[in-house]
This record gives sequence, C-alpha cells and structure tokens, in this order.
Amino acid sequence: MSGLIGMGADGSAPGLEAVVWTAREAEVRDLTLGVLHCAGPARPSAPGCLSAQEGRPVQELSRAAEHALGLVVGTRGHGGFRGMLLGSVSQGVLHHAYCPVLLVPHRRHQ
Repeated sequence: MSGLIGMGADGSAPGLEAVVWTAREAEVRDLTLGVLHCAGPARPSAPGCLSAQEGRPVQELSRAAEHALGLVVGTRGHGGFRGMLLGSVSQGVLHHAYCPVLLVPHRRHQ
C-alpha cells in the first residue's frame, strides 16, 4: 500500500465538499492526495484537478485508486428518503473499487 488517498471530483457542490474533506484528511495524515476528474464527452475537465479522464467514472476511479489507501467521493443527498439513496457513481465505486471507499454526504446549507 502507498500513502495515497484518491478523490473523485465532478465540480458539483457535493464533490467540492468531498475535495475539502479529503484535502484536510490528507494533510492531517501526511498522505498524498490524488484528485481525478472523470469527464464525459460534454463535460470539460475541472480546474485544479491533478488528472482528468474521459470515460466511465466508476471504472476510471476504481482503476486510479487501485493501490490507494482509500477513495473518497461526494454524494448528492436530497433529504428524507431520497437522501438515503446513493448516486450511480457512489454506488458503483462501493462495488468496484479495490480499496476502502468513503462517501462524504452533501450538507445542504439553510
């Protein structure tokens, strides 16, 4: 295992919250932070990301974090019952990643 923690970012508010959380954890634990933005054909790469890939986010994130200590992604909770459901990327990496996965819930600011 390496001292790397992987982070999947998509530029959304939940994704940015996960980036902030992961950056803090990486600093506290003296880990290298690897941020991957998976861009589909209609999505440009997010500024500030270390790496951008075009393709299927679940497969790209799982492959990129294969030797990482963990993989962090944000969730898009909507509150109530819908808030308990995971998005397709969150659910997919839980099933396909080769390392532990941490989901950072989106906190709606009121």
